[in-house]
Amino acid sequence: MSLFKARDWWRCQCGSGEEFDNGCLATGRLLQDLQQFVVIGSHSGILRIFKPVKGDATGTESTCLEKDLRGPILAVAIGNLISEGRGLAVLHDRKLAVYTLSCTQGHSNGGSAYSLRLAYEHSLKKSGYNLCCGPFGKVERRDFIAVQHLDAAVSVFEQESFSFIRYLPNAVLPGPMAYLPASDIFVTGNSARVVEAYKYNSLAVATDAQDDPKSRRVKHEWVHNSGELVLDIRAWPRQEAVLVLNYRSVLCLSEAAGQPNWALRFEVPPAAILPLTANWLVASSTGQLLVLHENELLWGAQHSATPVQLQLVTAGQTEGLIVALTEDGRCDALYLGTDPSLPIMNPSSAFRDLDVTRLDGELRAIQGRIRQATSGASLPAVKETADLQLNFHVAASSRPIGAAPEVSVTVQGRTKSHIQEVQLCLQPPAPLQVSQPRLTFSFVDSSHPLEAEVQFSVGPNSTACAPASLQATVVATFTSTAGSPKCVQSVIHLPFSACVQPVLPEKQARCKLTLEFNKPPVPLDQLFPELQLPELEPGGQVNNPNGKV
Repeated sequence: MSLFKARDWWRCQCGSGEEFDNGCLATGRLLQDLQQFVVIGSHSGILRIFKPVKGDATGTESTCLEKDLRGPILAVAIGNLISEGRGLAVLHDRKLAVYTLSCTQGHSNGGSAYSLRLAYEHSLKKSGYNLCCGPFGKVERRDFIAVQHLDAAVSVFEQESFSFIRYLPNAVLPGPMAYLPASDIFVTGNSARVVEAYKYNSLAVATDAQDDPKSRRVKHEWVHNSGELVLDIRAWPRQEAVLVLNYRSVLCLSEAAGQPNWALRFEVPPAAILPLTANWLVASSTGQLLVLHENELLWGAQHSATPVQLQLVTAGQTEGLIVALTEDGRCDALYLGTDPSLPIMNPSSAFRDLDVTRLDGELRAIQGRIRQATSGASLPAVKETADLQLNFHVAASSRPIGAAPEVSVTVQGRTKSHIQEVQLCLQPPAPLQVSQPRLTFSFVDSSHPLEAEVQFSVGPNSTACAPASLQATVVATFTSTAGSPKCVQSVIHLPFSACVQPVLPEKQARCKLTLEFNKPPVPLDQLFPELQLPELEPGGQVNNPNGKV
């Protein structure tokens, strides 16, 4: 925990019962002047635009506009999205809309009135997931929009016109996406835990024709295996790099080749990242805001919430405020102050008179009870030899071909002392069943060892799926000589014949699958020595009891 606390410059609560995620927050200029706004869109479809005012705890003075767009808002972005100037992009499930904000100055002390006008919109043929905007193709004074769909396809819109849609190779599910203006590269993270970069020109000239050998395929510029689930990707133009937020770490990759500059792993999962000029900011899931230079910690402050997204904003004459948005709609504009937040002790409890004689008597009484408890013979030894040792012997299968699979296992237990109330619980993996799931013995000692035989088989009402594991769990509970309860756990490693059965190859079947090899195939009795396959040819079959190969 940090000694210092992040100071609230402005705070507001966006509705009640609404949900927000990464991508629902954007900051920047929406008018021709230099003032910046905070734009927040919720999954309930409410769009809010704020101009933060210091000390406005309720948010009434800071609220410029609040509008219901009649559809869940997945992401928002600000840029040069219209020919006249700045625009606000709002991504819905099946629609991409771009709005402009206008301000009308009020008379006397009436304040200003803000209105939102729809500039243009695009209907999406596929459900959207996230978006990013920038000067694609290194155009000047204009920004284009890229929308990633739920099937990982990317659609590019050149303002009012639809440009193209491309399917990224090796991408099944969508992930975070960022645009690097200096190198004109899109950086994405897919479900294979891989970070890939694509040139915009490579996406623009590529085609999706799979059967044409002369068609240009989409090729990545560079690729990096992160090894973890990629949660967010942020461009870092000042360092010519890109920050990658993983589940437990943060990577810094070079913009040109995707080489790792440095990596930092956290003890607790990080929640959000924000690249600054020379440093970068990370918010942890425990409510800490950390300022780092590469992988070196410079400053830490405590925050009372866990944000899902971080941005920077300039409010009035105050620059560099950190805007933090949580998943329940709490939005804070913070600054990292140096005033320590120390707990104030109560003088009445800290400086009261202590009775030394009474405390000494209590200490002597406690020490006497400890000596009395440790000197008794009823306390069991730390390393007791009365533990039960379990052994298992799996019998070889002798069942004929076509019979239901069944395996006999002999359970043996030995101990050097006398134990009582011994109970064994056997839990096989589904869909296997055991003939006796619970065994009870009154006592076990060196002259009367524990021994029982159980059978493992596939139940008659089981599904057609095979078990996920061949390990059966055995838990033994008993009472030791000293009268204390004990527990021993072990595992039975079942053979493959417990869930499958050999059958003769079918000469006439409804469906046939022929596999051709350039070398002789390995016989099944070598692959599965525990199965009795004396009469099977190399083309024999191994079926599960429900008939599924």
